[in-house]
Amino acid sequence: MAELDDGDGQDYAPAEVQDIKALRRELRRMRRGREILGMRVKKARRELARTRKRQKEAEKGVMENEAAVAVISQRLGCAAEGLPEIDEWRVIMTEHKLREKELDHQIMNEKEAHEERVKQLEEELKKGGRPETAKSLEAAETRAKRWAADERCGRIQAVRDYLKGELEGISLEELRELVRPPDAEGAEKEEEEDGVALGLRQYDELLRAALEELREGHEQAVRDARRLCNLELGRRDALLKALAYNVLTRGLEDIKLCTPTERGALRELLKDVESVCSSRLRAGEAAH
Repeated sequence: MAELDDGDGQDYAPAEVQDIKALRRELRRMRRGREILGMRVKKARRELARTRKRQKEAEKGVMENEAAVAVISQRLGCAAEGLPEIDEWRVIMTEHKLREKELDHQIMNEKEAHEERVKQLEEELKKGGRPETAKSLEAAETRAKRWAADERCGRIQAVRDYLKGELEGISLEELRELVRPPDAEGAEKEEEEDGVALGLRQYDELLRAALEELREGHEQAVRDARRLCNLELGRRDALLKALAYNVLTRGLEDIKLCTPTERGALRELLKDVESVCSSRLRAGEAAH
């Protein structure tokens, strides 16, 4: 960034940079003030705890004194009201209660004011010290639309994953809470703008499209499973027929006694026999 020259040979940073630096210094000062305020709050809380402790002790003492005064007044046959000791303890207890309320009110006010000031400074730093213009407002609106579109895409993806069975640990009620828009009442009034914002009415079409895609995939998987099952059943029937025609025995005696088709079946039978024998041997070893 170019610097300015005042004519005396001294360089000065632009006003925007100076504003940013000033805001950063102010933010550091406010953060330091927040730390100091935190220490003051802790100190006030300790004082408040001591005050409450003293109040409880005072209340306990008042109750004990009132009980003792009541016993004495009952024995003397006079009233327990109007005694200076009881009135003094009551005044002390009232003062402690007022002090406690004042401390709570002071802590809350200082904390809210400090947090609001820090939030304002952080927002100004995010803007880079630049004032709000029509272009910056338009950019902020575009970012908000993109963020809303990303949230909607995330909700649609969650529904699609649930339909695919990838969200096994989530119930239907939890899914509804997950895809519920932040402002459900206001979201019903949303309309499409420049292909970015999607109203809730368009969710149905997208969900139907995703469901149709999943249904097609499921049907294809069923067809593949049926074809594989038919192939396996055909192989099993062929091997059973080969066993019925005594192909295994004839092949073991002399391979030349089998036709070329029976020799292929014989190889498949020998694979199954090998597998069965291996399984039984492993089972016998495990038993011993």
